[in-house]
Amino acid sequence: MPRDLVQGLKSTSSSLLQSFATEDTCSIYILSLTDEVGLPRCNYADPSTWPFARFGNRFQASGPLQHWEQQHAVSYWLQRDIRASGLATTDRLSADIVYVDSHCQEQARMGWYFNTLPGRRNGSITEREWPMEERIRGAMRYIQTWPQWRRTNGKRFVLTPFWPNVPTATKTAMVPCTSEAFMLAGVHAQFCRPGQALAAGQGMLLPFVSELPNNGPGPLFDHQRDIFLFYHGGCAVPDPARARAFSWGKLQRRQVVDALAAIGAPDIDVGCACDICNGSMPHNVTVERMQRSVFCTVLAGDAQTSRRQAESVVSGCIPVYVGPGFHTLPFGDAVDHASFSLFFRVRQYGWVVKDRPASLNNRLIASTWYLDAKIAPEAIVEVDTIRDIEAHLRALPAEQVAAKQAALAANFHYFSYKPLPGQKVSGPGQLVLRQLCRRAQAIRASVSRPRPPPPGRRPLHSDAN
Repeated sequence: MPRDLVQGLKSTSSSLLQSFATEDTCSIYILSLTDEVGLPRCNYADPSTWPFARFGNRFQASGPLQHWEQQHAVSYWLQRDIRASGLATTDRLSADIVYVDSHCQEQARMGWYFNTLPGRRNGSITEREWPMEERIRGAMRYIQTWPQWRRTNGKRFVLTPFWPNVPTATKTAMVPCTSEAFMLAGVHAQFCRPGQALAAGQGMLLPFVSELPNNGPGPLFDHQRDIFLFYHGGCAVPDPARARAFSWGKLQRRQVVDALAAIGAPDIDVGCACDICNGSMPHNVTVERMQRSVFCTVLAGDAQTSRRQAESVVSGCIPVYVGPGFHTLPFGDAVDHASFSLFFRVRQYGWVVKDRPASLNNRLIASTWYLDAKIAPEAIVEVDTIRDIEAHLRALPAEQVAAKQAALAANFHYFSYKPLPGQKVSGPGQLVLRQLCRRAQAIRASVSRPRPPPPGRRPLHSDAN
C-alpha cells in the first residue's frame, strides 16, 4: 500500500477518535463487585485462580497469558478507557451511568473452567457450575434493590457478561429480561429480545481481545503477504459419527478446512488445531502467519464468535466470512464491515445436523446465526461449494483487493483494545463510550420531560412550563 495513503488513513483515524471530545459527555461510575459488594478478590498469581500465567502451562501453547490478555477480558480494557477518557466519576449516586466491573469474576470463572476440564471430561468432577456463580447472582440481586437501579429499572447500569458460556442463570441475574440494563456482549443471542432491529436498545456487540500490538495502520502492510488464504483453529473431528457431537461452527470449520486443503495450492495455509490440542500451531505462529496472509477465513466456533476475527483485522488480513451460520459482526451500526471484508453464502453445505433439535448444531441456528450488521445483498456472494470461494478470491482485481486493504487500515483500530499511538482511548472504547453518553442523554431527557396532565384536566400554566 502506498505510504502516502497509509499516512492519510492514519490522520483520518486520529480525527475520528478525537471527535469524541466534541460529543456531549456524561459521567460514568465503575462499580466493583469486589470492593463495594464484597465478592472475593482474585489472586491471579494463584494457579487455582489463573492457571495461564505460568511457563509450560498446558492451556496456552505460546507461553504465559496474563488475565488482561485473555480473549474475553473486555471489561478490563473498557474500565481503562473509562478512566482514560476523563468520564469517570467517584460519585455513584450522581453518575449518569454505572458500569459494573465483573472482570475478576469473569476471569476466575475461566480459570475454574479450564482447571476442572480434565476432571469434568472423565467424570470425576460432577459439579456443573463454578461455586462462585451463586455469589455473583446474589450480588446482582442486591444491586437491583438499590433505588438507583429501581428508579429507571436498571437503565443506568451497564454489564459485561461477555463470555458466551456464562451460565444462563447468572446472565439472567446480571441482566434480567424484565429490566432495561445495557449489555456489552459477544453474540446477539445473549440479548433477551432477538432481532437486529431490537439489539441497539439492549446492548452492543463487541470484538474479542487480541494480544497484538497497535502501532497504527502503517505497519499493517509492511509484511510480505506470501500466503494467499489462511485459517487455523479448533474444528470438529474428521470422523463423521463423532463429529455430530460438535457445534455447527466446529463442523463448518472442519468442512471449510478440508475443502480448501484439498485444492492443494501451496499458498493456501489451513489446518484444524487449537491452543490446547495435541499438535496445535502455537498462537504466536498463527498470528505471524496472519500477518503474512492476504485473506483469512473468519468462522464461528462453539458460539457465533471467535478471536480469529479481531486477530485477522488487526493483522491486516482481509476477513472472509462463510455462511449460512455466519460469524457475528461487532459494532454493526458504526463500522462498515462490507468495505473491508468478503461474505460468501454456500449453497451446498453439510454442517447442519437436522435431527438434533436440542444440540448446538441443529437447523434452528440458521435463524439465529445471521449477519448482525446491515450487509447489502449484493455484497454477499452466492457460491455452490467451498472450493468456489477460492476461485472467486483468485479472480478479484488487484485494485479491489487494494481497496479492501485501504478500508481495513481505516477501520482496524475498532478491533484493538489498545489505543492508537498518541491516543488515550481505544477504538472500541470510543464507540462504547459514545453510545453510553448518548444513552445517558436519553435518560436525562426522559427524566426531565414533564408528565402530561390526566385526561380531562386542563393544564395549568406551570404544567406547560
